[in-house]
Amino acid sequence: MPFDQFAIEQIAGDMLPNPTVDQLIATGFHRNTSSNYEGGIDFEQYRVEAVVDRVSTTGAAFLGLTLGCARCHDHKFDPVSQKEFYQVFAYFNNVDEITSEAERYDFNRPILKVPAPEEIARKQAFDAQWASLSKELVTYVRELAARPRKPGDEDPSKDPGLIERVRNLRELRRREPTFTTTLVMRELPQPRESYIHLAGDFARKGLPSSPRSQPVLPQLPAEREYTAGLCEVARGSAEPAHQPRHRQSHLAEHISARALSRRKATSANRAPALRIRNCLTGSPATSSGRSGAKRRSTG
Repeated sequence: MPFDQFAIEQIAGDMLPNPTVDQLIATGFHRNTSSNYEGGIDFEQYRVEAVVDRVSTTGAAFLGLTLGCARCHDHKFDPVSQKEFYQVFAYFNNVDEITSEAERYDFNRPILKVPAPEEIARKQAFDAQWASLSKELVTYVRELAARPRKPGDEDPSKDPGLIERVRNLRELRRREPTFTTTLVMRELPQPRESYIHLAGDFARKGLPSSPRSQPVLPQLPAEREYTAGLCEVARGSAEPAHQPRHRQSHLAEHISARALSRRKATSANRAPALRIRNCLTGSPATSSGRSGAKRRSTG
């Protein structure tokens, strides 16, 4: 698989038109964050921590930047401001995850069922047996209700035949087979509002923040300024306001493509690593790997 397609599916495979199961599973990359479901916690706090993790991981893995260092204040070394950190944060702030105690029952959402063939066969057998026992119970209850009753007769709810059939259904329910599941990404129908978090504290909201790439990185063409990304790469037709992660995935694709093409073009000068970093930072390429490295180390 080409690296650009790999990056797209890892970051926003769920936004591709008619995504395959494999593309949905790929988005689990960004669900491997820390989580906490203890009693009395603030679920919104840990949701925000997961989003921060996704921003930091995307920066390190796909952009070659320590974006996470700009969460609480401007980056001390790289030209990344706190404002820019939360502009990237806004790309990942729309995943349909729980935010309150009332949603605890659904704490792992969003998830995807990925049953193996044998699991499907077991579930089909279970469904058939459940339907058979349910029909038997309904028929028996109707017969029981149609029986003439006299004063002093036993309560119908204590009928041995009824008790046995109900018990059979309950025992079968306890043996219901389950499907293998996996964590995936899924966008909310309506994007969340994003803000700068003062000193990195999710409870202290600063100015509103909207999705935008980093000025330090090579910028996308003007016609791709907001709607670009998976929408264009995968020829999707998603609304830009609802699909901001499209553009972030395209940014990774754009950076990696430039880095790889520059590496091929400059392999003769033995400085591919420096050239790739130049692509990531937007610095001009040097004619000599050694002189470039020297200038960078003394800058």
